[in-house]
Amino acid sequence: MRVMPPGFGLVSLAADTFRTLDLSAVRLRLREGLQFASQRFGDDICTIIEDEAAGQCFRLDRDASDLVARLDGRRTVGQALAETAATAREPLTEDEAARVCGWLVENDLAVSATSTRAERLEERRSKRRRRERAGKFNPLAIRLPLFDPAPLLQPLAPLARVLFGRLGLLLWLAIVMAGGLFALTHARELAAARPPVTSQHLWPMVALSLALLKIVHELAHAMACQAAGGRPRQAGVLLLLFVPLPFVDVTSAWACPSRLRRMVVSAAGMMVEAVVATGALVVWYTTRSPVVAEAALTLALAATVVTVLFNANPLMRFDGYYLLVDALALPNLAPRAQSLVRGLLSRVFLGLPYRVEERRWPTLLLYGLAAGVWKLIVWGSILAAACLLLGGAGRLLAVAGLLMTVGVGLVRGGRRILKPKPQEHPLRWNVIGGWALLATAACVAVAAGVRRPATLRLTGVVAARESVAVRAATAGFVRDLVVVEGDHVAAGELVAVLENPRVAERLERLQLEHRATALRARTLHVQGELAAWQAARDQLEAIGQRLIETQQQVEGLQLRAPIAGQIVRPNPAVGDLAEWRGRYAATGSELVRIESSGREVVALLDADARERSRAVAQWTVRAPGEPYLVASEPPSMTPRLSRRVPHPLLAASMGGPAAVREGGGGAVELASPAAAMRLPLTISSEAATPLPAGLLVTVRGEFARPVRQDLADGWDLVWRTFTAAERRSQLR
Repeated sequence: MRVMPPGFGLVSLAADTFRTLDLSAVRLRLREGLQFASQRFGDDICTIIEDEAAGQCFRLDRDASDLVARLDGRRTVGQALAETAATAREPLTEDEAARVCGWLVENDLAVSATSTRAERLEERRSKRRRRERAGKFNPLAIRLPLFDPAPLLQPLAPLARVLFGRLGLLLWLAIVMAGGLFALTHARELAAARPPVTSQHLWPMVALSLALLKIVHELAHAMACQAAGGRPRQAGVLLLLFVPLPFVDVTSAWACPSRLRRMVVSAAGMMVEAVVATGALVVWYTTRSPVVAEAALTLALAATVVTVLFNANPLMRFDGYYLLVDALALPNLAPRAQSLVRGLLSRVFLGLPYRVEERRWPTLLLYGLAAGVWKLIVWGSILAAACLLLGGAGRLLAVAGLLMTVGVGLVRGGRRILKPKPQEHPLRWNVIGGWALLATAACVAVAAGVRRPATLRLTGVVAARESVAVRAATAGFVRDLVVVEGDHVAAGELVAVLENPRVAERLERLQLEHRATALRARTLHVQGELAAWQAARDQLEAIGQRLIETQQQVEGLQLRAPIAGQIVRPNPAVGDLAEWRGRYAATGSELVRIESSGREVVALLDADARERSRAVAQWTVRAPGEPYLVASEPPSMTPRLSRRVPHPLLAASMGGPAAVREGGGGAVELASPAAAMRLPLTISSEAATPLPAGLLVTVRGEFARPVRQDLADGWDLVWRTFTAAERRSQLR
């Protein structure tokens, strides 16, 4: 097994030069200022070469390090190779020795008469500068070194040795175990107290918590590096999608011979975050302030969830990766796994010869495949986040990142085809032609209208499709409520009975007066007094009209359901409906409300979402713990953007997604204008009952969008950006 530093397997210009030279005549001398340390990984012993001036560390296996140790400027490379062949378990070949020498010269770890020539030095320096620029010029991740933290951390060295020594590790273990036990015993309370994602205070607290945690995290790494005998060299800021994240370079800790100390350095940040999470849980449990409790719980979640997803993830070059390297005793795990996967893929897809020389190749293959898939997921998520969060600028950044990645691959592939190096196997044109045809077919399929699923996601609130108030048509006292909250009634069914003695007396008096007037009119008609009879008849009609109105008022004392549906309270703040009994209800007072069984979802759309919603082919709704519900009818939208809140539960003050402010007259209005969408729903076969009104749900609009349209939009954006820049230059 060859344990080489990252990039060692790539054939360089210096390695090519040494392949063309006679190794028996080349003399190399290690550069001054290098430090060497030995490390054991299982049955293998590696040598760490630390270049303090450049701030880099390299690992070599035993046989390669034996050869390097004999390069003193007096021996030739051939003589040193012959001496190591007598004692090495796996003697280096001349080809491997040439690669080792080329790697040493290219990284300025060794010098020779050939490598010290001015043109050679300038060529290597320019090549290194190009490589560094290519690595730094990434619009999605920019690394900015700022200062040397070692002098500032020197006063903390005694504290670091205590915290990251045996006593500190035992104390940390006790605190974390207590915190874990506390979290398990209060799991239900923690789940119930979790702040909603729509809380207006949540995300500022998350940002502040992450910033403080990252500073403490990197400080812990630096202090652990000091305790292990290393020296943190650089501290700065990493701009990941223009989000500042602190970093500290603790590469010097690699030279520590103790594997446990190296693992402590790698885990120091996560260890401190676990202590912070435990302290935050204690504050959350003991405080009486809801604001402090929410802040403490947010800090605890940030110190645990983010750490597990990123820092503890071994598939990324963060803390979990270096822990896994030392735990598996597989130095340079990622580059070796990438080299293995790349070699196997080139053999499968390009027909290039490749021989597996790794003894633990199954582990390396599994890690390489998992890390590759994870890297694609992460970069795809970053590109998607750039497009969603930064708008047009994010799309430009995504296009630039993709062009850089694809461009580097095309340049390397073109060089391999047009100008292969002597030791490289040439690519076969039939294989290249086959893949080119496959790519062409894919492009034709895209041009023919291959569509990708796209969604528009909103947060809505469930409301009854029809809600009718049952109001008192006649003022009176509530004698009885026939229904209670939650009852289902049919149309015309009795709901409540009111009583009004005055209306009853008026009805009885009008009935007596109507009978008397009718009797008098008949008598006058028999007596032939026509004028008096006509007056009595007119009076009878007036009394009859008043009698009909009074009878309607009496009938209005019996309130009936105008529609079929469920009985609900007219105001959630009002107590039980039974409190209406014996109370006076004025004309028009709302006693109960009836909601139909049909449901609709009310959601808000800004101008961009409203425009995109026109292309939605199907709307679906997902409630917690419920199957998907499909909209039965097309949604209806308000024709204009407005600041009116269509449903109280959509406001952030009530736990909804919409930011609100106090408007005129103390009423609540939307902070930014939006359109209201009402989406009728139908009950799916899996759902037994309709969703309860007032439930927050996720609304998803699905529309099939042609991939060629995405490409056209991207090209149109780039073209408009360049033409705008050209117009500005012409105006100047």
